[in-house]
Amino acid sequence: MFNQNDINVLCEILLVGKANAQTAFTIAIQIGYPTDGNQVKTRKLIKYAIENGCLIKPQPEILLVFGYQMIKMKLLLTLPH
Repeated sequence: MFNQNDINVLCEILLVGKANAQTAFTIAIQIGYPTDGNQVKTRKLIKYAIENGCLIKPQPEILLVFGYQMIKMKLLLTLPH
């Protein structure tokens, strides 16, 4: 149903940080997915992206609005001595 291009589009829309969290409705509008109901197609894409390694964090409800955000990944390097 989805592919890597769909994940790339989603990841370009989402920004890092809870201040940038977006609702599934807003994401659906930007992707061009249906906005009726509970944005099922958008939510399935988000789930698919997470299952395929995309670092997306659900943002807890604030004022009854639930959003999604990208999270930063900390990379630890071990240098040889």
